[in-house]
Amino acid sequence: NNRDKKLKGRAWCPGLPGTKHPSAKLKEADILVIRKDQRSSTAIAKEYQVSPSLIQRIKAKQAWKHVNSS
Repeated sequence: NNRDKKLKGRAWCPGLPGTKHPSAKLKEADILVIRKDQRSSTAIAKEYQVSPSLIQRIKAKQAWKHVNSS
């Protein structure tokens, strides 16, 4: 099972940032939009099909830190 999941790119990959992670649902461009979006975390999360807590972490720059919003 472990070999199969590695071969098919489903293995957990700690340390891979952003879109380099095989299970990433967002792109760098999405992060810039999310950080500027004034709607609630719940509303944004529904649009991108992620959790509200991830949206909060993105806005606080605790997640996707490597994406600069300059």
